[in-house]
Amino acid sequence: MNIVEIIVSFVSGGLMSLIIWFLTTKLLSPKLILSSKIARTHIKDENKCRYYLKIQNGSKSRAIYDIACYVRFHFSDDSFYSQTIPPIPLLRVKDEHNSHKYERKIEMKNINLNAVSQAVKLKYNATDNQINIDNFFETEKDKGYIEFVVICYDAFSGAKRCVLSQEFHKDDINEGYFPHGKMVVEKEPNPGAATECHADSYH
Repeated sequence: MNIVEIIVSFVSGGLMSLIIWFLTTKLLSPKLILSSKIARTHIKDENKCRYYLKIQNGSKSRAIYDIACYVRFHFSDDSFYSQTIPPIPLLRVKDEHNSHKYERKIEMKNINLNAVSQAVKLKYNATDNQINIDNFFETEKDKGYIEFVVICYDAFSGAKRCVLSQEFHKDDINEGYFPHGKMVVEKEPNPGAATECHADSYH
């Protein structure tokens, strides 16, 4: 094999690898969209809130399946608390027959202080060892943040994708709820008395 053949072989191999990478990461991988804000929604007749991130299938032709989501609360001392969200089996393609089955709201639960380090636990005055997201940011200030890791598969190609969200800080939490079909947080028309508490009725 002469030098020309070696160069041609090297270039063609690199080009083929680039094509495969483009197909698997850009064309055939799941088109999962995450909201850029977290919604703080008040619960009717209760003095507490629920916190949601929204995900959506951005593909017009392929469903997404076997969706696993993990939430990490990063403390100011670089430790973190992790939550595993119940698996989401399928996000369908948006059409007239599945108008809301292409999106889901992911609810974040309270942080269980029994699962964090003693140093972190001492910073909080929680009698029931449970703190919510507002407690978290009040204590951790700007050095605390939340991130999401979502692993999912394309229903057509079987290609796997791991999506790491942005870092969510206090200013990324908006008062309100996610309307069907939208990825933005809107104000509740009557805060504290919204129908169905804007819970995830399309889970």
